[in-house]
Amino acid sequence: MRADRAAGRRIEALFDVGAPFHSVVLAGGRSRRFGSDKRRVVVSGTTLLSGAVAKLREVTPGTVFGVCATLGGGFAPAGTDDGDLRRPGSVVWLADDPKGCGPVGGILAAFSRCRSGLLVLACDVPVIAPSTLRAMAAIGIRRNRAVARLTKRGWEPLVAFYPAWMAREFRAAYRSGIRAPHVVLERCGAIRYEGAAAREFANVNRTGDIPDGGTPRPRIR
Repeated sequence: MRADRAAGRRIEALFDVGAPFHSVVLAGGRSRRFGSDKRRVVVSGTTLLSGAVAKLREVTPGTVFGVCATLGGGFAPAGTDDGDLRRPGSVVWLADDPKGCGPVGGILAAFSRCRSGLLVLACDVPVIAPSTLRAMAAIGIRRNRAVARLTKRGWEPLVAFYPAWMAREFRAAYRSGIRAPHVVLERCGAIRYEGAAAREFANVNRTGDIPDGGTPRPRIR
C-alpha cells in the first residue's frame, strides 16, 4: 500500500502504460436528486460532461467511450448542446448494454468494445485531477488489479481503473443479478487508492454540491 501511495505521488515520472488502455465516461444517470440534467451544470467554464470527457482525453492512450441510456445526434446524449462532443471521433457514444442495470450496463458496454483495461469516470465528479486518473491507471496496469478509493461507506466504483480480466467478472455479476459495481470490487481484491485528497472524488448529487463558481445551465426550450 505504501508503494502504491508513492507511485501516486510520483506519477508524472512513472507513468508508462505500455499496452494502451481505454476509458469511459458514465453519463446515463437520471439526476433525480439534482432535479434537472446535471450533465449541463457549468463548472470552471465547462459543463460537467465536457469537463469529464476532456480529462479522459488528456490521459487516455486509447478510445474514450461515453455511455448514456438515450443518445441523440449519433454522438452525444439527447438534450445536450456540447458541440465538441458531437464531433465524430471525439467520443464513441454507446447505449447501456445491458439496459436498465445502472453503471454495470455502462461498464459492460465499454468493455464490449475493447480488450484492454478500462478507466471509468462518472460525469459528475468535477474536481478529480487528470494526474489522479493517470495514477490509478498506472497502478492498475502495473499490478493487473482494479484500483479505486475506499471510504467508510465502501468502495467508490465510478472513479476507478479495471483491468481487462474484470470484464468477465462484471458479466458474471450481471448474470447472477448483481447490479452494484462496488460489490464486484469487493470480490476481486481491488487496490485501495490513497494518492489524492477525498475532495477530488466528491460528486454532484444536489445543487448544493456544485463547487464554488459553478452554476446550473439554463434549459433550452
